[in-house]
Parts: sequence; structure tokens; C-alpha cells
Amino acid sequence: MCDFLPVRSTIKCIKLAARGPRAYSNPMQGIVYYYDEESRVEVVLARDAERAYPPHVHAEHRVIGRVLSGCVRLETRTGIRTLGEGESFTIPAGTVHALTILPGGNLRTECFLEEDPAPAADPRVRAVAARIMDRPDDPFSLDDMAAFTGYSRWHFCRLFRKATGLTPHAFQLACKVRLARRLLREGRAAAEAAALAGFADQSHMHKAFALHHGLTPRQFMQRSFPLRR
Repeated sequence: MCDFLPVRSTIKCIKLAARGPRAYSNPMQGIVYYYDEESRVEVVLARDAERAYPPHVHAEHRVIGRVLSGCVRLETRTGIRTLGEGESFTIPAGTVHALTILPGGNLRTECFLEEDPAPAADPRVRAVAARIMDRPDDPFSLDDMAAFTGYSRWHFCRLFRKATGLTPHAFQLACKVRLARRLLREGRAAAEAAALAGFADQSHMHKAFALHHGLTPRQFMQRSFPLRR
């Protein structure tokens, strides 16, 4: 599923109109997720949403977005672009970017697995990132990561952030959220999903969802719908 991996949460949800498949009194009512677990595709619709995502990276997925109305501001290492109605953008896997949906903006994004994502420059750092993505529930401390690569903690953290755009802790937490999302969509209870995803407890998972999505796990599920084949 789409790997939304924020560096830190400064998400703002100011006002959304009651549109989409369901209406909600919650400020997040304009965000809706459609997903297909088999193909690992996710489509996100943001309607009349004013929302700012901080710098983040999609580890394995290419993101294709189209502005349906209003404006969206996209920031990457190459600069800042403001996109208007009818304009599209593509973000390759592993590209750090920040996205702001401006007032009245309607945006559709689609996440697809990248066939050949750009690898991290250092194969040992790449191996650590791959292990975290494969087993986010597995305890893997910073000391263990550094020892695995043979680098000091400081040097490892510097290389990891350079390669992924994230700190090791932020990367781990986001991968746990990704796994928890899949488990919840499979019908697991929140407490079970939290334990299987490697969270300390259900409260820890709740805080992580708020950090990454601005939603509780329950709210996220209320806005998640399977894609029809």
C-alpha cells in the first residue's frame, strides 16, 4: 500500500465540505482512501481539503497526482511548483517532497509499486531499510542497525537520512503504520493489529495514526473502501 512516510507531523486540517461516499462531522471528512491489497494500489481523493503534508517519501511507490480543481503546491529538492486545475505531477519512489492542498483544492493521487525504485547508494543502508520494510514488527534498535552496517550510530543515521530522506525511527514508525493499515483492512481488531504491527500498545498505534494521517485508526477505516475490479 502507499507508503506515506512523514519526517514529522505538521498536518493541518482546517475545513472540509461534507462530500464523498459518506459525510462526517470530523474535519477530515473530505479524505477518502480506495485500495486493492492484491496489487498494492491505493487511490486517495481529497475534496475541498486544505491540508499541508510535511516533507515525506513513498519508499516503494510512484505517486501520480492530478489537480481536479483549485491549486496544489508541490515542493521537492529541485524547487516549488504551484499546480492548477487539470495539471498533473509524478513523484518517483524514494523522492522526498512536501505537498500542500490550498483552499478549495480537489486532488486525486494514485500510488503504484515502482518496478525498479532507485536504490540507496550504500548497499548496507539499503539492506537495513529493506529489513525494516519487510518486518516492521521486528524489534531493530538503532544500535543494532549501526552494528549491522559496521558504522557508528552518527554516521549510520547520516547515511540513512541521506538515502531515504528520513531518520531510522521515522522510517520504522511509518512502516509499522503501513502494516497496521493492512491488518485493519483485513478485519483485525485494533488491539490485535497494534500488537502484530509491533506497537507497544493500542494507544501507541493511535498516536502514530494521528501523526501520519491526522486520523484515528477507526476514522481511517471509515474512510477506506476496496477498489472494485
